[in-house]
Order: sequence, then structure tokens, then C-alpha cells
Amino acid sequence: MITLHILLFAGDRDKMKEPRIRIDVPMATTIGDLAKRLNQAYPSIFTRPKELVFAINRNYAAFDEVVSEGDEIAIIPPVSGGCS
Repeated sequence: MITLHILLFAGDRDKMKEPRIRIDVPMATTIGDLAKRLNQAYPSIFTRPKELVFAINRNYAAFDEVVSEGDEIAIIPPVSGGCS
């Protein structure tokens, strides 16, 4: 098992009332596995795991990327924009 510290922002941070969460996962866990695990652990917060966007070490991460202990993992909040 490895321990991950996941940074939270915006609405996720507000809902969890914490800037980060800690979760233990098996070695060779992918971002997709992590998304499912977050949904299982916090179903009222992470209701749509397939729609979560992650970064590993400040780079956007695909769902098949493997996480390692010590990685900086963040859940990127939805971003909207418009014309000015």
C-alpha cells in the first residue's frame, strides 16, 4: 500500500472542509482506480468519478497513468469561461 495526499480546490475543498485528503491505495494504482476509490470513500462529494480531472506533479493526468507515493496529486475543479 502507498499513501497519497490529494490536493483539493474550489467546491471540493469547501465540501470536504479540508485543503487535502489522505488515502491509502495499492501499489500500481492508476488515476482511474483512484477516481473510483474516491467515489467509494466519499460518494456524496465525488459523485461522478469519470468526470474528475487530475494532475500529477502539476501536469494533467490520463486515467491510465500510475501514481506513486510522493506524487503531488490534485483534483482540478471545473473551469468555465466566456467571451469578453
